[in-house]
Amino acid sequence: MNKSNNTNAFDIIDEKTIWYGDDFGDVGVSTDSGKTFSLNKSVFIERVSYIDALDTNDALLGSLSKLSYTNNGAKTVTDIKLPSKIDLISAICMKNAEEFYVFGFNGILYHSKDKFKTWDEINVKSGEEVAEGRLDVGSSSSTAAIRVSDKTIVVAYCGKDKGIYYMKSYDGGKSWSREEVSTDYANSIYLSKDMEYLTYNSGLSTVNVMKK
Repeated sequence: MNKSNNTNAFDIIDEKTIWYGDDFGDVGVSTDSGKTFSLNKSVFIERVSYIDALDTNDALLGSLSKLSYTNNGAKTVTDIKLPSKIDLISAICMKNAEEFYVFGFNGILYHSKDKFKTWDEINVKSGEEVAEGRLDVGSSSSTAAIRVSDKTIVVAYCGKDKGIYYMKSYDGGKSWSREEVSTDYANSIYLSKDMEYLTYNSGLSTVNVMKK
């Protein structure tokens, strides 16, 4: 069982494998559907706001201004140098062990194909509508999520005022379409690995689940 009262980030790999991170930089991994978790205390140093994992070993961990990578189940982490132009981190994604995405609140998606050595910039916009996210400093939870499969990229994010939107690209980020999926003021956005389910909080005790 996850006994942390300050869990901010989680990622569900499959029916047995779950990751979580909390306010104190603690990271846990479960391989028995959440019945028990390994506990790696203060391994991230900062509050863990984002987690995206491939399996029980490989994961990307993030806060608003920090990014780290682990290949041993968060027993240790390696800090990653962020793209020079990024403002603050809104969401993170691992496509595979070499390819990574980091989304900024400015609507720019930063993409590395060589395990953080270099970064490309992808402007996430449909027409003149830029995917500028809402920065909720008072909340420790995410206000955006990214999933990538082949050339499909889906960015779910809270608008600067309110509302949840999808930006979708089917050509690797060359073109985008925009869709409003909720008018709620929300945080704790999570998009399932298969992109079928979106969950978010719209109140202190309200969790919403939307199916594609």
